[in-house]
Amino acid sequence: MAHKKNVIEEIHTDPFWYKLASVLKMGNNYEPWQVALRIMSIYLLLGCSWILLSDKAVERLIKDKETMMFVSMIKGWCYVFVTGGMIFLLIFIVLQRIKVMEQELNKNYDKLKIAYDELVELENFNQSTMNCMMNAFALHRIILNDAGEACDYEYINVNPAFVDFTGLKKEEVIGKRYTEIMPEASEDSTDWIALYGEIALTGKSFTIERYTEAFAKWVRVNAYSPQKGYFVTVFQDITESRRNEQDLKDKNKELSALYDELSALYEELTASEEELRRQLDEIILNQKKLTESEERFHLAVEGSNDMIWDVDLTTNNYYFSERWREFLGYDANEEGISFKDWSTLLHPDDIAQTETATRNHFAGKTPFYSCEFRLKTKNEGYKWFYSTGKAMHDSIGNVIRFAASL
Repeated sequence: MAHKKNVIEEIHTDPFWYKLASVLKMGNNYEPWQVALRIMSIYLLLGCSWILLSDKAVERLIKDKETMMFVSMIKGWCYVFVTGGMIFLLIFIVLQRIKVMEQELNKNYDKLKIAYDELVELENFNQSTMNCMMNAFALHRIILNDAGEACDYEYINVNPAFVDFTGLKKEEVIGKRYTEIMPEASEDSTDWIALYGEIALTGKSFTIERYTEAFAKWVRVNAYSPQKGYFVTVFQDITESRRNEQDLKDKNKELSALYDELSALYEELTASEEELRRQLDEIILNQKKLTESEERFHLAVEGSNDMIWDVDLTTNNYYFSERWREFLGYDANEEGISFKDWSTLLHPDDIAQTETATRNHFAGKTPFYSCEFRLKTKNEGYKWFYSTGKAMHDSIGNVIRFAASL
């Protein structure tokens, strides 16, 4: 390399070599036949000039034939050596230039080979990266009509995820047009060709979610243009997530409706609770009034000389004041006796009139119950008693309660 550099510097700095190289016109762009023709022309010019001029000079300077022959021989040898050296020099310059150019070509070839290897390695890396992508990848070339508008696009390269997504083999896609592979694309609501054409021609990029009739799937598409006229799509199947999203929306609607129902029910329960509290307050108030009424009743009964009884005919519950024991001569704590069976204490002659008075009043024939009868006492035989009372009827006329005094 250093020798080549020295030769080049010598050719360009020495006047002789510079003139000679100029005569040969050894530039970067030369034709071999032109250089050969120039070398031959120089050789013929110098040879003819030498022969003509040297012979005339010898004839004028030397008259002796033997000497002339000797000088001619010397002249011939000088011609041979000079022209041989000149041819050597001319060929050397040409070959040296060829060698320099060959070295430059080899150097450029090495650079190109390194660049090519790097390009192949980068392409392999990009292809490996593309093949390892989980999302579908495709490189396309946009196709324009005579008006310069996008009318179709061609598949340049795809990855295995694209094959899995579409169900198409790679050899069925590469070099084919979109409308050729997907004839049903015309039914798609999205004009994919127009969208991708804008990206390929303007360099824009976008991310979009659409339903595509071509694959009958929801897809999320990321598209960009690496070079004018080309575009890349990376798309992901989001059909399942869309379905889940729709399920969530439906469930949200159901929950919203259920929430409204629960809110309405809560309002009803709140209103019912308020009503129950109001009724409870009324019950407590009525219970308080009833307690006060019972207390007044008990005080009235205890302060009265009469015996009071009350019969609930719907439940057959009896109430008798304690005065009956006093009336009939029994002790307050004496057991074995009950006024529920008071009819057994009636005098046999008074049973009929007592039952008649009771039936007439229950039938509504008398406004009040009133009757005199005799009851058997513990130790004093029969005593006369006078009883008054009143019955309570329900809505259909049945007696449900009867209260009386004795």
